Amino acid sequence: MKTGRVFWGVFLLTLGGAFLLERIGIMTLQWHHAWRFWPVVLIAWGVAVLFGGKIVKTVAVVIAALVLALVLAAFLNFSWADDVWEKGAVTQEQTFHEEYTPGITHASFTLESGAGFFEFRDTTADLMTATTTTSFGRYMVERSGSGTDAVVRLNLEGGHSGWPQRRMQNRAEVRLNGAPTWDVTLNVGAAKVRCDLSPVKVEQVNVDCGAADVQLRLGSQVPESHVKIDAGASSLNIEVPSDVGCDVRLDAPLSGKHLSDFNRLSKGHYQSANFEAADHKLYIDIDAGISSITVGRY
Repeated sequence: MKTGRVFWGVFLLTLGGAFLLERIGIMTLQWHHAWRFWPVVLIAWGVAVLFGGKIVKTVAVVIAALVLALVLAAFLNFSWADDVWEKGAVTQEQTFHEEYTPGITHASFTLESGAGFFEFRDTTADLMTATTTTSFGRYMVERSGSGTDAVVRLNLEGGHSGWPQRRMQNRAEVRLNGAPTWDVTLNVGAAKVRCDLSPVKVEQVNVDCGAADVQLRLGSQVPESHVKIDAGASSLNIEVPSDVGCDVRLDAPLSGKHLSDFNRLSKGHYQSANFEAADHKLYIDIDAGISSITVGRY
């Protein structure tokens, strides 16, 4: 067997197994421990290059794949994010309230930020409320639109868009009004996202992120919704109501995929068993790198 196939086979099996053990609570990899072992990958590859023996090369490739998968799983577990983003030094807290005017029937919300922790939950009597905490930059709200339409943007100005440094914090908690139909866009970096949009009438959701841990719950408030996610090496967990017909298209050949109650129509194309008969339909389009992708029903 070719070493390339051995490497990817062991890598994907280890990565998927690590995610599974973390999900069922048996094991949680800690980033601040795992990252120390990444040089083992270089050592193992060096052994594979220097020594031509088939057995030695195979063992070296297996070790490299194991260590790399475990380090990546620890990174995607975002145990570092809990330490950095939730325990960092707080320098600024801001609260935003955008007034809701009766008669607004459609609204769009965009979050532009760097790496951090972002949460959507509950609804609000305002059009939008947000509470932010950051130790770098400053959040600003821009609002436009008129009549029945409203556009709201929450931007991190002067923020850090690269990897997080220790003792930093960037967190935003957002609530949306439940009356209008919404288009929601998240442009974030290495993010931990907890997004419950089930109480909101959502027509469009667009998520553009780097290495992210995304949990997204959707509802059945509108006849048709569309979700598009563009992610790097990420953990994506999407929850869909059991009465909604769901069509999923995946461009993620190196990712682990877990879709319950779905029929595979073709490569990368899945549909829920109730898709044709459902009154509410949801279309999900995911483009991801080496990721763990789960689409479940509730």
